[in-house]
Amino acid sequence: MNGDQQQTPWNPLGSNPEPQAPAPPPVPPPSPQEKKVPPPPPPEVNIRTMAADIKSLRETGGEMIKPEVINLSPTGEPVLPEAPPVPSLPPSPSAPTEEELNIPGYAGPEESVFAPQSAEAVPTAAGSTTKKKHLPMKTVLIVLAAVFVVGLGVVGYFIVYPAFFGEKEVAVTPPPPEPPPPPLPEPPPLPPEPLPPPPPELPPLLPLRIHQSALKGLTAAPIERQLESLSRDTITAAFSGASIGLGENALAEVVLLDLESRPADFDAFFTTLYSNFTLAELDIFDKDFTAFVFVRGGVVLPGFLAQLKDPLASVEAARALLNRFETDEPSYAKSLFPSDPGNPAVTGFKDGQISGVKSRYLTFEQSGTALNYGVSDQGLVLFSASYAGLVEAFKLMAPPVLPATQP
Repeated sequence: MNGDQQQTPWNPLGSNPEPQAPAPPPVPPPSPQEKKVPPPPPPEVNIRTMAADIKSLRETGGEMIKPEVINLSPTGEPVLPEAPPVPSLPPSPSAPTEEELNIPGYAGPEESVFAPQSAEAVPTAAGSTTKKKHLPMKTVLIVLAAVFVVGLGVVGYFIVYPAFFGEKEVAVTPPPPEPPPPPLPEPPPLPPEPLPPPPPELPPLLPLRIHQSALKGLTAAPIERQLESLSRDTITAAFSGASIGLGENALAEVVLLDLESRPADFDAFFTTLYSNFTLAELDIFDKDFTAFVFVRGGVVLPGFLAQLKDPLASVEAARALLNRFETDEPSYAKSLFPSDPGNPAVTGFKDGQISGVKSRYLTFEQSGTALNYGVSDQGLVLFSASYAGLVEAFKLMAPPVLPATQP
């Protein structure tokens, strides 16, 4: 044998074997660099169709409509659900294996028993086949017809039917008005508030009387004496106090004031000294009068001048009133003297005349003391504890207080 010929192996069966197909080259394992990162999961898209809404209403019992979820591939096409992987079929027991084919001296079939699967049946990396399944056109038409019929029914029931055959409005009878609540009982009337006690009645304010002095020629200011109370003791004490500082045969006017600094009224003054007279009897005299003191021999001798309200009507009444000094208790004649002048003369009252005015006088044991009184035709009342003091007072009176002559 030359070198170009191959040596044929020995076959025990005595026949030359048929030439075998060469074995396929081994597939190299994939390198780590060729491994690719798996693509991201496809996005979910919610799509609402009439058919999907009807299906959702049936599944949820009409409570809530759920949209249909569709996954999109990276190319934007919808991804169908993955088909389960097709299991590989085990080798048939009658089919010869590769080991049997490689037995020396075995002449097997030259063609492979198992044909490789087509590319359409090979599973992809995502586990799905590349072969697309298409629904029959009849099924699609049936589904679309069903959806259309259901949609017409929904539109007719919810829109068309109420528009033409709406429910008749039922007259709603308003409920009867509730009876008004019974009136609340009126609260018992409150007892009337007690009236405040009336304010105490104040005595009427007497008009402030302005004293008019009858001694117009007296230059010295009158001496004012305020009396705490009107009594004989306070009156005689006021006369004694006013005489302090007066010289012999001096005369001074004395103004007697009450606690409110108002001049004393003549009727109150006279009835305080001589309680045998009343205020009503003295109503014929003016309220204003002029009192004075005269000092002679160290003795204080008071006196006063008063005026009748109506001389023409009350001159005789005033003379008759003063004549009671001669008929009443003789002790009343001493009331004007600050100190006791002694006993009166036993001869009683005598007639006298003072500057043409008739008067009556009564002398006492003390020298220079005598009670003199008189009423002129013009209504002037003269009263003094001293004749000399009354003469001095006449000198200070301005005319026409006294008449020129006494009838």
